[in-house]
Amino acid sequence: MKIVLERYYGDWRITKSVMSVVGEDGKVLLRGEAREPRFAQYVEAFPGCSKCCLACGVFALKVMGTEMSPMTLTVVKSPGHRCCRIGWDYTAQVKPNTVLVGEPDGHEEEEYRDLVHSKEVFDQLTALVYQAYAMEEPMWLEVKNLRLL
Repeated sequence: MKIVLERYYGDWRITKSVMSVVGEDGKVLLRGEAREPRFAQYVEAFPGCSKCCLACGVFALKVMGTEMSPMTLTVVKSPGHRCCRIGWDYTAQVKPNTVLVGEPDGHEEEEYRDLVHSKEVFDQLTALVYQAYAMEEPMWLEVKNLRLL
């Protein structure tokens, strides 16, 4: 299973992405959106990068028990980040060291588009994680910039 984040907006506060969860057969199993902290384009760690979005690249994911779920996905070995989680929050649009998932609220302007239904999307993702884990599938996160931000 692979989670693909295609970034489409970023500023000093937030980074916004389209999220696709892709199965081993290449079929899209879940589509939504993701939010990370402030945008920075980098490939190697730098002082303070843990307060920014993840670097672009492909990263292994591991399952870790957290307050969100016993099957929370955690990013392994991303430059400048330790145990960055894929999670949810009822109200926050940005959370340190976390990629928040959900659905877009439908606002036309990217700058003002917020996440909604975060818990529901996270629950759907968690169900897919349980399936992949049971089948011993490797889990990956691919992060790329859809267009220059």
